[in-house]
Amino acid sequence: TWPDAYYVQYRWDANNRIEDDHIGSRILAHVDYDAQSRREWVTYDNGNTVYHGYSSRGDLTNLDHTFGSASLNYSFTYNGVGQMLSRTMSDPSFGWDDPSAHLKTYQVNGLNQYTNINGVALTHNANGNLTSKGDGVVYNYDAENVLRTDTGLPNGTADYRYHPDGTRYVRQ
Repeated sequence: TWPDAYYVQYRWDANNRIEDDHIGSRILAHVDYDAQSRREWVTYDNGNTVYHGYSSRGDLTNLDHTFGSASLNYSFTYNGVGQMLSRTMSDPSFGWDDPSAHLKTYQVNGLNQYTNINGVALTHNANGNLTSKGDGVVYNYDAENVLRTDTGLPNGTADYRYHPDGTRYVRQ
């Protein structure tokens, strides 16, 4: 309940999944699930829908929004270990999309590290730490593989400091 006494109620199905959210008798959204208990359809009270499509392995392959006479569709592809290779959007005017490229291509090595994104090489040190992502910035690590500095930034070098428990407390 919000301070103005507004509240939303939820109805759960036999598998303890949200089935509806509603205000009184008005259903705001209804959720349908597929045989694997994954969200498949969401239908809103204004008639808008969202469809979730999956591969046989369970990766999200489609996310289709329909609203009024318009629609927006996302599609995704993956490699054999489930890393996303591409994401396409049917109409980027509906939302922010990376202005540098509508489709990104990723390459990975045998250690499951990105080695190339859209033709830009990424490098890693012998311990597997990212050392460069092709933009001129170099990441430096200490003997315990903790990020210590970034060099080549537009305004110089960034130094990282950490608490004894390993959480970073400052980047300067």
